[in-house]
Amino acid sequence: MSKLNTYVANLVSQLVAWWHFGRTNRFLIWTVISFVTNLGLTVFFTEVLLFPEHISFAIALVFVFFMNFLGCRFYVFNDSTISWRAQFTAFFLSTIGFRISEYLAFYLLVRVFHIDYKLVFVLVTGVSFCLKQYITRMFVFPKSQ
Repeated sequence: MSKLNTYVANLVSQLVAWWHFGRTNRFLIWTVISFVTNLGLTVFFTEVLLFPEHISFAIALVFVFFMNFLGCRFYVFNDSTISWRAQFTAFFLSTIGFRISEYLAFYLLVRVFHIDYKLVFVLVTGVSFCLKQYITRMFVFPKSQ
């Protein structure tokens, strides 16, 4: 094998190992994917389609909710051992609390205090991230512990 092939094979192997390294890293990776998707959709609906900021954010939250369930079930916690309906229900109930809180905080800071929606987005989603892994691991995907 040439040096380039060996280098590429080692690089791919390291990337695969990093991608699958521990639940916390997978949660962080998925959070970045979710964050970028959520921010991108919010900005797209606001700047391109000219929806009000709070409507754009709500649409993005709904889309990312379904994306996150699949990501948590099959990637982050890799737990498809129990019924998807039971996990989906638990995920929905835990997520609804986060999403309502995020939306209310976003709405209040943007509409009442007139803070730029991009900054508010980063603050609101950042605070909520701190609790999500623990809550999701304990109550939605407990077999992954």
